[in-house]
Amino acid sequence: MNLEEENELDLFAEELRSAYPQPELSEDFFEVLEARVRQSWSFRSAMQSNPLIRVAAGMLVMTIAAAPVAALFYMFGPMETEKPKLGFEPRQEYSDAGWREDAVDGDSGYTIIGPEDEFDSEQPILKAEQLRALEQASRMARVSMNWKTAQRPVPAVEQAEWSAFLAACEEGVFSQNDAQIQAFGADSKVSPGADDASRSAYAAWHWVLTGELASTAEAPLAWKGAPFLSEN
Repeated sequence: MNLEEENELDLFAEELRSAYPQPELSEDFFEVLEARVRQSWSFRSAMQSNPLIRVAAGMLVMTIAAAPVAALFYMFGPMETEKPKLGFEPRQEYSDAGWREDAVDGDSGYTIIGPEDEFDSEQPILKAEQLRALEQASRMARVSMNWKTAQRPVPAVEQAEWSAFLAACEEGVFSQNDAQIQAFGADSKVSPGADDASRSAYAAWHWVLTGELASTAEAPLAWKGAPFLSEN
């Protein structure tokens, strides 16, 4: 742009200013303008400028108002609840085929037949030898569990007869046909001069076979609380 064109533009600007004079401003114009520019955020201005905030505020008011209205409705309104349906369906083993007619005076005449249960069967009749063997096995299991609970006390010196009894306690079983073990069940007592191991083994095996308790003096190697001792 040359100097001549600039002069023409200046003349045109002067003509415009003369045709449209600058409006007069109020005395507090700049103060009001500065106050509006520096004005902080307010909820009212946000409501006026943002439609999403107006929608959120309306939903909040509706929610707050709906809570007490719903409470009053459920408090004073009619409550209709469905009544539970009670019924009975017999199990398969209690079907019609499980009923038998057994008329007895003063009774309804019907007796229910339940399912077969192993506990309903009669106790088997054992012979004397079988019953004695069962009792001996039970006592052996008891002394074995007691010895293991007592942290398996062992003698300080290797003693054959007593060590054999402790080995049987470890296994929890003994041979019913062992003649040496069966000898402990005889009526004759061990000789008074026998060592501690023999007397203790005799007292322990004698209890397993016959159920007779022994004193601490009769079984000096027995551990504390042994089931074959009379003084526990």
